Amino acid sequence: MLGWSTYILASLKKYGSRFDILYSIIPSLCQHNRYTIRSEFGVNVDIVEFPVRRIVKNIYDYKDYNAIVSFISNINKEELIIYTHNLFSLNFAYELLIFFSKLKKINKNITIVAHQHSQPPFKYYSESLGKLKGSAIGVAGEFLFKLLHKYIDGYVVSNKKTFHYLVDEMNIDPSTVLYQHVGVDYENVNPAKYRAYMHIVEEKVWKNCDYRLVLVSKVTRNYGGYVKGVDLVPHVVSMLRKLGYRACIAVIGEILDKELALKLKSTNGIILTDHLPRDEVFKIVASSDLYILPARSNYYYGGIGVAVIEALALNIPVVSPTLEHVPDERVVKYLGVKAKWVDTAGISRFVRDIVHALDNITQFRPRQYSIRFYDIRIMVNNLEKLFTSLTRKI
Repeated sequence: MLGWSTYILASLKKYGSRFDILYSIIPSLCQHNRYTIRSEFGVNVDIVEFPVRRIVKNIYDYKDYNAIVSFISNINKEELIIYTHNLFSLNFAYELLIFFSKLKKINKNITIVAHQHSQPPFKYYSESLGKLKGSAIGVAGEFLFKLLHKYIDGYVVSNKKTFHYLVDEMNIDPSTVLYQHVGVDYENVNPAKYRAYMHIVEEKVWKNCDYRLVLVSKVTRNYGGYVKGVDLVPHVVSMLRKLGYRACIAVIGEILDKELALKLKSTNGIILTDHLPRDEVFKIVASSDLYILPARSNYYYGGIGVAVIEALALNIPVVSPTLEHVPDERVVKYLGVKAKWVDTAGISRFVRDIVHALDNITQFRPRQYSIRFYDIRIMVNNLEKLFTSLTRKI
């Protein structure tokens, strides 16, 4: 899988019916290259890469957009939908501005749809980067975004705050903004598929554990792990055991921080798996009692998170603040416990939420009540509805 844009294109090609899916076009460090990959959905996705130049670490020069525009102009279609990510990345926003302005000059009907991935709208950069640096980037980004908006026909966002920002503050037509997280194939991510492995997982992973909790995250202190609260897990398991709950927490993910890994390993009740194939991840999650995500910050702009959705699909209740991103608040009580955003002082409150979930485990119906929002077929249907409405307006 080459990223969420390719994942979405493959899902549209597999489960959609209204649109032709042509290419995933990627600026990359490779030389200009065309190839086809077989996606996890069993369909082919055509990839076209255009070379970019690295300026410094993690900063690239995307000046080859003329070549991409030329390539698009030669596609034998009168109507095209361009679907792009990284809307709220400052350096990419400037390149998108140039790119979109050139695209709109092509003699075709082109619909541009921009997808928020995990970054906040520029207005909220001060929340994630600090007031001084974030405010400066925010001002520059807001200026670019207002210029960009005249070229963008529709938006897909994964975070409620972003939806309200676009609709309420930027006065963007709500019919052009889809609030939709990336979907999961509920037919494949199905607890029935993994029942036969339960006793094997019990023996390999959950020895001497009365309560089995799981968190999927890389073991790291950098942004991803920090936001997911991986370093808070020792406090969680220790507090649970003091309360009489002999719980184990399996942290599934690549170990990037060896010092943090040693700290986790030294805590009784924590199991580290390191990186595992997805099917092995699902076996462990499906055998657990709860999925926990002690998300540390309410500036978590990635939405509910794919690993959380996969746990729901496997019928595992979730304890996490990220449940606030479920579109219908009325069903959250069936999915698990919507915790408060966690910090060091608030761990005991998070643990109380876990205890509440464990004591009321039979009341939850996570798979039944989440499939209506997060099954991949629902995502594809919602995307196609958006595309249809936008192309009719052009």
